[in-house]
Amino acid sequence: MGKQVFFLFAILAFVAANDTGCKNNYNLGSYGKCVPLGCCEANAQDSDESLCEGGGSTETCCFRDNVCGANNCLNVVGTWVSRYNYHGSYGEIDQGFSKLAAKGVNRVYFNIWADGNLYAQSNTASSNGVIMQDDRLDMAVSIAKSYGMEVYAWFEYGTQASYGQLNGFSSSAAQKGWLLCGDAGCSDYFAGGNYAYLNLINPEVVSFLAGISADLAKNYPQLDGIQFDDHFALPNEFYQVGGLSQSQKFGYTRDAMVAIRDAVKGARGSAQVSYAPSTLDFSINNHNVDWSQYLIDGVVQELAPQYYFTSYSSFKSTLDKDLSRVPRHQNGLVAGCLEAVLILQSAMWIKCCPTPLRRTFGAFLFGSLMMSSVTRVMTHPRSHLANKMTEQ
Repeated sequence: MGKQVFFLFAILAFVAANDTGCKNNYNLGSYGKCVPLGCCEANAQDSDESLCEGGGSTETCCFRDNVCGANNCLNVVGTWVSRYNYHGSYGEIDQGFSKLAAKGVNRVYFNIWADGNLYAQSNTASSNGVIMQDDRLDMAVSIAKSYGMEVYAWFEYGTQASYGQLNGFSSSAAQKGWLLCGDAGCSDYFAGGNYAYLNLINPEVVSFLAGISADLAKNYPQLDGIQFDDHFALPNEFYQVGGLSQSQKFGYTRDAMVAIRDAVKGARGSAQVSYAPSTLDFSINNHNVDWSQYLIDGVVQELAPQYYFTSYSSFKSTLDKDLSRVPRHQNGLVAGCLEAVLILQSAMWIKCCPTPLRRTFGAFLFGSLMMSSVTRVMTHPRSHLANKMTEQ
C-alpha cells in the first residue's frame, strides 16, 4: 500500500445539514430550510409552528436567500470517497470512515456508479444489464451511521456508460438504442472521447437513471441523498445532439434531472438530490446543461459547480461572472476551486451576506492536502469540507 494522499474539497457554504422544506414548495425560493434560531435574517423568518418541528421555540423556517447570521450553526463537513480507497470491504470502509470521523467529517459522498458497475442494490439496474457488484453502499450507510455521519450515494459516471470500450452494461444499452452515437449508423459510440454516453433524449434512459435513484432512496432508508456530477451531460459531439436547438438541449438535461428528483422524492421525501456540474459557461457549451435556475426552481437541493483553476484571480473572476447570472435565492449553491491555498484567500473574500447577490455563495475547494490539514481548513466557521481519497 502506498502513501495515502487526500484530495480535499472544502465548501464554505451556508447549507443546512437537514434540508427540510418548510412549505414543501420548490418554487421561487419558498422552499425554505428549518434552521436553529439565530441562523436566519429576521425579515425572512417564519416561525409558524406548522412549518418546522421546533414550532419557533428552537428553530425557524428560513427561505433560500437568507440562511446567514453570525452564529456558527450551519456546519457540514463531508467527504467524497472513490471506489479505489476505503471502498472494497467492510473493514476498509470502517477504517476510512473512522479516520474521517476522527477529523470531524460528518458527511460522506460514496461512489456507487462507475463504468457500468453499481455497488448497491437496485432492481432497475439488475434488470437492465448493469454489472451488479457487492453491496458496498449498504456497508457504507451502516458504518457512516455508526459514526454519526450522513451518507450520499454518488453517481460518479452520471450518463457515462463505459470507459474505453463497450462492456457488459454499455453493450446492452447499445442494443436497446440507449447510447449516443457518432453517426447515423451508430458505428462509433465514443465520438465524445474515451466515454460512451447514455442518451438523455431517450425517455427510457431517463426512466432508467430515475429508477436507480429511486431504488436507492427506497432500499436504504438511512441514505441521506444522491448526487450526480459533471458527467451527467448531453455532449455536443454526438449525432443525436447535433440537430437540436440549444433550448431543446437544455430542456432534455433539465427534464432528466427533474425526473430524477421527482423519483427520489416520490420514493422518500427526506432524501436529498445534489448536483456538481462544471462552470456555467462550460456546462452550457459542452454539456448542454444550464443550471443557473436549478436551485431557485427546486430542480436540486444542493448545487456545487466546479471552479477548478490554478489561481485565485481566475477562480474569483469566473465565480463573479456566474454569480451575475444566477438568481439570489441560492443558499444551496457553492463554488469549487483547484488549489488548497485558495481556501484561505476565498475565506477572506466571501463573507456571510456581503452583498444581496453573493450572500448565499461559498467556496468549494479541490486540492491535494494530507489528512492532517483537515483541522486547519475547518477553522473557518462555515466550512463544508469534503475530500476525494486516492492512493499514490
